[in-house]
Amino acid sequence: SQLELTHNERADHSPQGDTGNAEVPQEQMADSDASGTNVLSIASCINGTLDLRGQNVVNTSLVFPEECAKLHGDPGSQVILEEPLVFQGDLRMDGDIHFFASRAFYQKPCVEIIGNASAFGNIHFENCRNEDRSSKSRGPGAGGLRVGGDLTQHGGTMQFRNCSSYGDGGGLYAGGLTQNQGTLDFTNCSSKGFGG
Repeated sequence: SQLELTHNERADHSPQGDTGNAEVPQEQMADSDASGTNVLSIASCINGTLDLRGQNVVNTSLVFPEECAKLHGDPGSQVILEEPLVFQGDLRMDGDIHFFASRAFYQKPCVEIIGNASAFGNIHFENCRNEDRSSKSRGPGAGGLRVGGDLTQHGGTMQFRNCSSYGDGGGLYAGGLTQNQGTLDFTNCSSKGFGG
């Protein structure tokens, strides 16, 4: 199903300060593998922002501290998740980010935010599966995105495709949801608990 709200105002996606064509210092660049894909690490969060460009991969479970409070994606940014991402504090997500899980995770969604989250822009979750077949697996689950606090959508589209959970919330589980603007789109999402 799809829920769309009227857009009364536009989210400001303009970058803070133009850096022009200045070269990015080496310490601000993510490591790259042989294919040129950026390999994300805790060190990828610079000055409180995890800035995504091009194709990225998470090949080890990452838990970002509360100080990493902003996730930004340039147009076309992709994150291949071989392991889940966890943000320990509040998180602002903006720009264009496409999360794609390469496998199912045990008792974890693709992205977990312990605090509150706000979304500005286009954030997509695809093939996120949270598997725990034990009899005690009911409760907060989420395949794509789990927010421990409240999620506020300020614009853009949050899309969940082919996401599932053995707990509650196949695509999304949040402590609370406020939608000021934007679209929530769920396609082929399911859960063994409540919500799809």
